[in-house]
Amino acid sequence: MKNFFLAIFVHLVMAVIIISAIVFVSS
Repeated sequence: MKNFFLAIFVHLVMAVIIISAIVFVSS
C-alpha cells in the first residue's frame, strides 16, 4: 500500500514540475 501512495506522490510532483515549467515558459 505504501508503494501505491508513493506512486501517487511521484506523479503529483511530476505534474507540478511540468505545470511550473509551462507557466515559466509561457510567461
